[in-house]
Amino acid sequence: MVERFTRTDLGHLAVVVTVDDPGAYSKPFTLQYTAELMPNTDLMEYICDNEQDAANIDAPADAAIDAAKLLGQ
Repeated sequence: MVERFTRTDLGHLAVVVTVDDPGAYSKPFTLQYTAELMPNTDLMEYICDNEQDAANIDAPADAAIDAAKLLGQ
């Protein structure tokens, strides 16, 4: 896997990922996306919708309540 990060301007990062694994895939493939700088915000942990990952996250018991407050729910 080759990852290339290019800062296109002050607030954006272009990411290009190329996966080349002949043992797993018939041909190489490339994924591209742009990451955007979001200053003055909190970094939120991602938890899969089926909640199988929730047990692996070491967080206070009230973290879900705090997250819901941040999201206005």
